[in-house]
Formats: sequence, C-alpha cells, structure tokens
Amino acid sequence: VYKNTGTTMNLAVQGILGTVLAAVNVHLMVMIFPDGARGFPCVVKGMETYTGFYVLWYKKTTAWHVLHARSLPEAWKIYERSDTGGLRARAIFHPDGKMDMWAQWFAPGWDKKMREKYKSLFKADCNEGEIVYNDKNYGRFGEIACLLNVAIVALLFLLSKSAKNTIMFGLSWHFCFMMNFMNPSIGVPRSQDGSPWVMTEYFVVEMTTVLGAAIAVLATFVPCASLLNVWHLRDDLSAVTLSISEIWGDVVAYLLGKNRSAKRFQIEAKIGRLSAADSVAQDHISGAWWETLGVGKLARLRWLLMTFQAYPTAIKDILYVVKTCVLSETFDGDHNIFMERVRKPAQDLLELTQFLLWECSLACTDGMIDTIDHDKITNAVSGVREAQVRLLEAFAGAGPCISADLSEEQLFLFSLSMWARRTTDFADHLISLPQDGHARHDSTFEVILRALWATWNPKHMFQREHLQFALRNWLSIMVVFLMGYYVHGSVYDRYSWGMPVTLS
Repeated sequence: VYKNTGTTMNLAVQGILGTVLAAVNVHLMVMIFPDGARGFPCVVKGMETYTGFYVLWYKKTTAWHVLHARSLPEAWKIYERSDTGGLRARAIFHPDGKMDMWAQWFAPGWDKKMREKYKSLFKADCNEGEIVYNDKNYGRFGEIACLLNVAIVALLFLLSKSAKNTIMFGLSWHFCFMMNFMNPSIGVPRSQDGSPWVMTEYFVVEMTTVLGAAIAVLATFVPCASLLNVWHLRDDLSAVTLSISEIWGDVVAYLLGKNRSAKRFQIEAKIGRLSAADSVAQDHISGAWWETLGVGKLARLRWLLMTFQAYPTAIKDILYVVKTCVLSETFDGDHNIFMERVRKPAQDLLELTQFLLWECSLACTDGMIDTIDHDKITNAVSGVREAQVRLLEAFAGAGPCISADLSEEQLFLFSLSMWARRTTDFADHLISLPQDGHARHDSTFEVILRALWATWNPKHMFQREHLQFALRNWLSIMVVFLMGYYVHGSVYDRYSWGMPVTLS
C-alpha cells in the first residue's frame, strides 16, 4: 500500500505487468525446450564401474533431483538439505550401485520409482559427471538460445520507456526464471500428480503476484481509512479556487491601501502554498484514473478537474509578477492619488472575476457542463469584460505617465486585467465543451494505446541519453548474470540468480 488507492493500483499493475512479461517469455522458452536445461549427471562410462556417490530425491514441486558427491559425508550433507517440503522419496546410492540402508526414505509406492529412476541414469555414450539433458535439442543449441534470450529480453526492458517499477519487476523475475530454466538441477519443474502448467514456478509467481497486489488494493478500502482519490476531487477543486480567490482579494486590498505592512509576507506565503495545493490536486487526479478507469460520472468529474487544473498553471506567471509588485511597493509618491482613481473599477473587476471563477468551479463539480451552467458562465464572462473596459477607462482618466514612482501600481493593474482575461479565456473553453451534458474524455482503450505507444516509441527509446542508460545497465547486469551462470567456487555458487536480480 502506497499513499492512496490510485497510486497503489498503479504500482500493482506495474508490478504485475513486469512479472507477467517475464513469465510469458519463459513460457515461450518452455514451448521450445519442454524440460529446459533439466538433466542428470552421467553415472557410468561404458561398462566400467563408476566412482562416487549419488543422491536422488523427488519433490512434488520440482520433480527429480540428482547430485554427485565424492564422499559419503558430502552425500549425507546433500541428503539432509533435500528435505525442504513436498518430499516424496530420497536416497543415497553407493559406488557399488547399492542403496544406503540408513539414507533412504519413500512415500508409499515410491521405492520402485526410485530404483527405476536410478537405472535410467546409466548411459553408455557419456562421460561420468557429464550432464545428460532430458531434451536433446537443449544439448545441441539450448544454452546459446537461452543466453541470447536473456540478453535480448533484458535489453528490451531497459530500452523501453516503461515505468521504473515495471522494469525492476520484469528484470528481476526474468533473470530468476531463466537462471533456473538453465539450471540442470531445476529446468522446468514437473509434477507427476498435478497439472504441469499449474505446478510451474512461473505460474505460481504470476498468481501470487496478482493475489498480493489485490490484497494491497483492497487494504485501501478499509472502513474509516479509505484512501480513494475520487473523494478528494471536489475538495481539491474548491481548495484551489478558494486559494486563488483569496490571493487576489488580499493583493487588491493591500495595493489599494495606503501603507506598507507585513501583509505582503502573508501574500507571498499564500502564493507559495498554491503550488503545493496544485501538486496535491494533480496527484489525486492521476491516481483517480486508476480508480475509475475512465468510466462513469466520477471519470467525467476527473476529466473536468484535469481541465480546470490547467488554469492555475496558466496564471502562475501572473502571480509571480504580482508577488514582486507586493514586495516592492513602498506606497510613496503619487500612489494614494493614483490608486484612489482606479479603486472602484479595480474592486469591481476583482469581484466579478472571482464570481466567474467560482461559477466555473461549481460547473465542474458535478462532472457535467449543462445549459444552465453555460448560461451562468456566459453572463459572468460578459460582466468581467465590461469591468475590464471600465478599469481601462479609469486608468486612462488617471493620466499616469511611465515612471519609476508608479511602476508597481501600473504593473499590478496590468496583471489584474491579464488575470481577468485568462479567466474569461478559460471560461470560454469550458463552455465550448459538448453540450450533451457530458465532458469528452479519453476511453480506457485510448489511454492504453497511448501508453503502449509512449512505451515503445522509437523516437524516445533511442534518445542519446536513454540509450546510454540502457546500454550501461545492460552491460553491468549481463556481466554479473554470466558470473552467476558460469562461476563456481569460493563465495560463488553456480546457477545463482542472486547477483543479477540484486543489481536489476
């Protein structure tokens, strides 16, 4: 669970997608090599007596295992480690071919199967200790095919513009699955008393990933602790509208005043907090898509709020100018005389623009722009434009000349008029939306197609910086994968997927 329902669903889908892609790849490899690299060490060469001990065991989830040991103590260590759950049979065979009487255990009916399996290991055309693969094709070209598969799939993950979470899950499971697939002791796990498809490690991982993700999402619906984004959409809309209205109200009241005061620092702080409120609203909008999947009334509300959230961005530059005016204004010279002449039209423009902004906000809250909303917004737009004309006339009547003394005052009036202009432009855009009562928003299918194109767009995949990132990481990960596959001894255990998974 992370932050809220929408974010949790987003991360869950990313994790599931990465895991499923890795599993699909290894399922395709199973179609080519049904047993993977699964095989057993050759017991004898020709008719000569072999040397060493062999430990055999069968587990429900991973089927047969055969390991060679050079001494009886080493064989006993392997024998003891074999019991990790799901065991059906296990035994140690001595160099003379006899089963150790103290190191054998069988579930009912498995004694005969154990002896038959041991006899099947005798090959006349192999060297002792050599791996005899169940799948003859794997012995011919399987290793090369698997190494190419590991390298190509890893490079595709890194080249794609997928989410970081998807790449990490995908690469981790890809290396884990393929390393086990290429391990003669594991290969493709088969069960004699269950469906081969269901009992594979890949299918189990897929199902547990989906189940775990579902539990995480459901946890966000716990009563009294709901983390749904959709419940915040209307509150976010009202909060942003209120913040903008209060900022402009404070600005106009302060600059129409007669003295400098600490109020200017409160205005500066409010303008700064607006960005934080806008960021929170954007997070809720993004997360709400996963909760609605672009369907229903709440999806239309989300789309309208997303449209509304373009408004704070459109006036952000104006607010920065206003903040400079507020902090720089000294109220000296002809400030009081000039501002007194434009006071009434400036206050009228402020109130009418605030009213228009609230009309737009209320029209968005129900997810519909109907005829009534259209008429209200149209009338409010007309009122704002008339107030702009009156302010212009008052400004011209005041007859100010361009001077440093009135620079902040003139810049403030220009910013006020520009804010009103952008608000009317936004209102015109809002009422230009379809009049059938429903806002046009992208369907789930359109969003998925757009996401796929963004992920595999060659223009983005092969950008210089991204290509360097992919090749750098691919090279380092492949080096440690090859080390895990080939190196054995000291702290290294052959066929270990720990290093590449950790690095990815």
